Amino acid sequence: EVATVLAGTPESLEFGRLRVSFHKSGEIELTHETYHPWTSPARITFLDRNINENSPLVGIKTLPFTENIECLRLAHEAGFDDGIRFNSQGNVAESSVSNLLLKIDSRWVTPSLNSGCLPGVTRGLALEWFDIEERTVAREDLERAESIYLLSSLKDLQPVSALEERSLEIDVDLGREFLNHRLEYIDP
Repeated sequence: EVATVLAGTPESLEFGRLRVSFHKSGEIELTHETYHPWTSPARITFLDRNINENSPLVGIKTLPFTENIECLRLAHEAGFDDGIRFNSQGNVAESSVSNLLLKIDSRWVTPSLNSGCLPGVTRGLALEWFDIEERTVAREDLERAESIYLLSSLKDLQPVSALEERSLEIDVDLGREFLNHRLEYIDP
């Protein structure tokens, strides 16, 4: 089925995203669509759509992904690329569609899984390859954030240039190191 979907892809498609959905009925749905990779650092905001870290579905990427897409839409309408979501305790969980990596007090940290964030593949690789602390990140910790990256399988590590109106440092070394590790680790 994947070969059939890919065979129907126009040759002009430079970047694509293949999505495989497994339905409760046993049906498998495949879509291949254009993907536009990021070309500049992201600007992010705060979102007031909390994640229930106690939900039985926490940590599972399920469909519909409606809530996440709605959060992304709200961030775009406010003039931002993405937004930070908090859990019911008021702690940082993730962005609307990515995990977060934050440099706070000169130390790289990522919210722990009990925050309600997804256990993303890119997040897992970053934890494996680098000295990153997995911990609770309180909302007030964001005031001390020096650098932030959005992490996802499609973005790898996308630097964040601003949190709301506050400019952030872009740590290009970490992004470059991640790319080098990924190229060594993954055999195309």
